[in-house]
Amino acid sequence: MSVKDAINSLCQVLAGIGVGVLDAETIRQAKFNASGTVELRLWRALHDLVLLHIINATGGPSLGQQQQQTQQQLDAMWRNIEDEELFDAIPASGALFVCEHLRAWGCPAQLVGGLGHGHGSPGSRRVLLVLGWLVSHCRLYENAITRLYPAAEQLPLLPPYPEDTSLCPSTSSSYCTATQHARSHLKAVAESLSGPASWPLVEAASHHSLMLLGKARTHMASLQSLLDARHRLHHQLWVAQGSRPLTPFELHLLSHPPLLQRHASALHDATADARRRAQLAASAGLLFLWLGSVLDEQGAEDGDGRGAAAGSRAGGSSPTAAGLMQVGGCYGGCVLDEQPLDIFETQETGIMGRGGST
Repeated sequence: MSVKDAINSLCQVLAGIGVGVLDAETIRQAKFNASGTVELRLWRALHDLVLLHIINATGGPSLGQQQQQTQQQLDAMWRNIEDEELFDAIPASGALFVCEHLRAWGCPAQLVGGLGHGHGSPGSRRVLLVLGWLVSHCRLYENAITRLYPAAEQLPLLPPYPEDTSLCPSTSSSYCTATQHARSHLKAVAESLSGPASWPLVEAASHHSLMLLGKARTHMASLQSLLDARHRLHHQLWVAQGSRPLTPFELHLLSHPPLLQRHASALHDATADARRRAQLAASAGLLFLWLGSVLDEQGAEDGDGRGAAAGSRAGGSSPTAAGLMQVGGCYGGCVLDEQPLDIFETQETGIMGRGGST
């Protein structure tokens, strides 16, 4: 995976919640502190993400229709601003709105302090760093990964499969019928014994219970004998053919092609989603390593490059670095601040500021 892939992944994660204004080239130019359209687009993305976080619209199990509506509403809002020619520069009210909420959420003062008016243009690099911090604070990657896990109704269609056919519709129906019959019988016995004490009724119920217990023990013994025989036959078949025989459940699927197709389709989708979860976790780790190199460049420009670099590498004393790189939490099981760097050593483009110009 390259840094470009990680940046594209960030754009997709943002677009997935309705913030679709950024592309990989805009983010790449922001590393070099490009001004003009680059800075305005980043400001718009930052502003929109703050809005969505306020109304708790950055997560949830499914964002399909909501994401489309959110993006349409945000686009309409910005079109109105542009039509009124209010967006030829960063709106002071918008900047104040963003900065106040960032401070309230704990964004490091060294990052958010340079965004407000009175400091001149903050530069697209600083806005990018603040956006990276907010992406982590909103847990966008964690939410995106969570949405890729199978829904509850899909779990019965996925491995591990049962050894028998207990999940087949006909068998499940039989179980439900037997359970309902047992409950009805217990209710009838309880009602017959709830009246005035009648020893003959109690005695009859006791004899009936003992009879049912004997039948149950007989059936259990027969069932155990059949299970032992099946186990022996299963072992003999395994030895004879040299591989694991198909289970009764697998044989049942083979004899019912539509049911087999449902399981195969669910397994295919779950496998694809598992790959996407792994890619998102790897993208998150690589993205924030790349942001570490951006942080170094911003620190050098601000005159504290050594402190920022040390903080971003080893969690040192730089408040800016420590605040931005609070993203040491887990992204789908990938602990970013403990991620071994040799995973990314083979990349050819500017990882941690080494080589390339990405």
